[in-house]
Amino acid sequence: MDPSSAVAHNNLAWLLATCPEAKLRDSLRAVEMAKKAIELAPLQGGHWNTLGVAQYRAGQWRAAIEALTKSMELRAGGDSFDSFFLAMAYWQLGNKDEAGTWYDRGVTWIEKNRALLDNDQQHDAELKRFRTEAEELLK
Repeated sequence: MDPSSAVAHNNLAWLLATCPEAKLRDSLRAVEMAKKAIELAPLQGGHWNTLGVAQYRAGQWRAAIEALTKSMELRAGGDSFDSFFLAMAYWQLGNKDEAGTWYDRGVTWIEKNRALLDNDQQHDAELKRFRTEAEELLK
């Protein structure tokens, strides 16, 4: 891996935080890698999303909310990748109403962007997993 590549650090962090096989995840290493990606490219909103997701996985819920909020600021309001993890982080902090609002926002984003997702099977599959995870947590 090129140590000066923000994209490489971000991609490894994403894999470590979101691997479908939960036993292969390493959330603390994912946080470390995502922070390095942000150090190298601080204005890349997607890297902030990765950091927020990794922090959520590591149980760092307040930090996750901060990173996901920054992601949305840098990416014109963000998308469901932000919303579902914000919903789960707020739920973990006991803020059920805010969690529900973010979950609903994630669902709405998917509905509005269905055509885009139909042409991007990888992102569609990931969002389905994250939506299901959020649904199960928020029950």
